[in-house]
Amino acid sequence: MRERHFSLLQRDTEKLRSDIEKMCSKLRYEIDRVTAGQCLDLNNDIDKLDWVNLVFASK
Repeated sequence: MRERHFSLLQRDTEKLRSDIEKMCSKLRYEIDRVTAGQCLDLNNDIDKLDWVNLVFASK
């Protein structure tokens, strides 16, 4: 009886560990995706500022 209970606990623990690893992987992916998007937005803003500076510098 105890061995069966222990075996079930081990199986549940492994399932939870696997679920946690999947969630961590998804979280890393989402963080990378958001960070990359923010970098692109920042680069676009910098490009716009450079363009505005060029326009006003030429006047």
